[in-house]
Amino acid sequence: MPYITLEQASLAYGHHPLLDHASFQLDPGERVGLIGRNGAGKSSLLKVIAGESKLDDGVLWSAPKARIVYVPQEPALDPEHTIFEAVAEGLGGLRQTLIDYHYVSQQMAEPEADIDALMERLQALQHDLEVQQAGNLRPGWKRH
Repeated sequence: MPYITLEQASLAYGHHPLLDHASFQLDPGERVGLIGRNGAGKSSLLKVIAGESKLDDGVLWSAPKARIVYVPQEPALDPEHTIFEAVAEGLGGLRQTLIDYHYVSQQMAEPEADIDALMERLQALQHDLEVQQAGNLRPGWKRH
């Protein structure tokens, strides 16, 4: 059973067609690379597959258990966030716990730090991370 099927897909911006009755199928074990000139519709196709854009016409189907994630070429980043905070945004419920853990561990290096209070807080955060099974996080890709 395929993961993704696109049938007779059409998508245009203004009078510029990006997809003109295109068809595509992604089966288990397949790997796909999109190659094309700028403006050819590569990102638009990926946005449609991820559900971030809608087709003008055609059918998009994805397997019920398929996990589809779209990473934009130029993500909208909060200028107030550190790099750590920006990366942690993709971790769902773990995000704030990891940010707090990171912050508390940095505070321990401060000369005026209340080490006992910080250690207590760090221990509570470590417990929260274990409960949320943060140690089992794995990237969504495998190196072969």
